[in-house]
Amino acid sequence: MTKENETKAEKFVRVANGRTKKAIKQLRLIKQVVGSKNYDVDGEQVNKLVNVLYDEVTAIANAYKARTQSKEPIEDVF
Repeated sequence: MTKENETKAEKFVRVANGRTKKAIKQLRLIKQVVGSKNYDVDGEQVNKLVNVLYDEVTAIANAYKARTQSKEPIEDVF
């Protein structure tokens, strides 16, 4: 299927797969740096790195939740 004829769902799959593969490659490079004896890294640095990455993954999940929650009907207050 050509890009012009693809649905939004198909476009999501195409774009998300490509970006996910790139992200995984970059994460593997980070893992190599952390695990390498060529660098002097301590546990605090690794924890900071993991926390930053965790925050970004959490932001992905939150972006989807916010999108789906905003489509829910608003209930009457009274």
